[in-house]
Amino acid sequence: MNSVRFHVEAEAELDETASFYEALASGLGKSFTAEVKKTVRLIQAHPAAGQNISPRLKKSLVHRFPYSLIYSIDAQAILILAIAHHRRRPGYWHQRQT
Repeated sequence: MNSVRFHVEAEAELDETASFYEALASGLGKSFTAEVKKTVRLIQAHPAAGQNISPRLKKSLVHRFPYSLIYSIDAQAILILAIAHHRRRPGYWHQRQT
């Protein structure tokens, strides 16, 4: 199983989005975080299964929420670059590629 790291801005997106959903309904933020964690576990188990969005990047959908995890894979780890909303600011995370 590959180790997973979150880009610092992706971590902030997780926290901000969970807080947003929690403000909408009690427990919804926790549900969002749980679905993101499930998606991370799926990526860990099957890193190549994500949809190719560029030669070096993949995305995997977060169940129940309009978000995808954008990630890269290298020999040492999986890097989550963004937790991206499907309709807001497409491609804003491109500068995070390293």
